[in-house]
Amino acid sequence: MENTLCNMDDTSSRPATTARASPSTTPAAALVDGRLSPTIPPPLAGLEGVAVQPLRSPRAFRTAINGIFRGWEEGSNAEYIIFSGVDRELLDKIDDLHIKSARLEHHPDGRLLIVKVMPSAVHETLHLMLSRDILFKARDMGLGEELRPVGATRYNGRFAAKEADSAMKPRSLRPAKDAWPTIVIEAGVSERLMRLRTDARWWLSNSDGDVKIVLLLCFYRNDRRILVEVWQMRQMQREMRNRVVTTHVPTRTQSIELGAGVVAGTLTIPFQDVMLRDPAAPHEQDFVFSAQELASYYTQVWEQA
Repeated sequence: MENTLCNMDDTSSRPATTARASPSTTPAAALVDGRLSPTIPPPLAGLEGVAVQPLRSPRAFRTAINGIFRGWEEGSNAEYIIFSGVDRELLDKIDDLHIKSARLEHHPDGRLLIVKVMPSAVHETLHLMLSRDILFKARDMGLGEELRPVGATRYNGRFAAKEADSAMKPRSLRPAKDAWPTIVIEAGVSERLMRLRTDARWWLSNSDGDVKIVLLLCFYRNDRRILVEVWQMRQMQREMRNRVVTTHVPTRTQSIELGAGVVAGTLTIPFQDVMLRDPAAPHEQDFVFSAQELASYYTQVWEQA
């Protein structure tokens, strides 16, 4: 198969480099008691082994996306592309392509563009189905107009701009167009679970706590399993310069595995974190997905495989 990432008509002839995490930084997905390292991860954490390709034109970008789709059909699990040399002007041209199957993360200072491609119906169904079900539960509580889906809106963090797979926020308490969502959903293949955890850390840290919950949906293509992880900020005490300080650290608060006929647990999304207020009895409550509901979700996802 032609290597579409190295099309000499559109990309530089310089050899590609390979993504590596900085050895001086704790890996973004390293877990200690379910927590991530509190430091900001390097941009390419969790993408080790993915080639970094120089990009010259929107045409080359589209070619690379098509290459991921062809690879997926041939059995590849690749879903990420990393481009160097992407300034704001080139990013604007890429935006004009309106490629809905790609999620972008742009680091302007380093002119780096990280692209997550959704090359299959399973990728899209993973986040769309759960996002839909959360909105259905909000509607059942009488909040159908209050919880607003913002999809893959791009948000500006401290050093980068990033798009989620799905996201939502309360209409009344987060009315501004650029206000952060309260809940974010990220989906991907099992081979990139480390990257998904880096994504969770990015949203929680770069929003300064405005993003309250990140749901990670990781699917195992060969044995048809789905891993659901919930990430939130939690307080942790650390000793610094002979004194104890309290900091907030991205923490995995729930982990649920879904398989054929097996659902290990229920999923609980706190109402207060999503809507930014206490629930009003008797109709408002936490967003709880029973084992039966999760089994139905699992079946609907794999019907698209």
